[in-house]
Amino acid sequence: MSSTWSKGRIAFLVLGVICVIVGLVLVIPALGS
Repeated sequence: MSSTWSKGRIAFLVLGVICVIVGLVLVIPALGS
């Protein structure tokens, strides 16, 4: 396993988590109102 591969995978996972959090932040207030 190369360090470049692991860094790329970590970056991909972080971007996925950020997208999910942003999606929840936008959806929850809409559902609440």
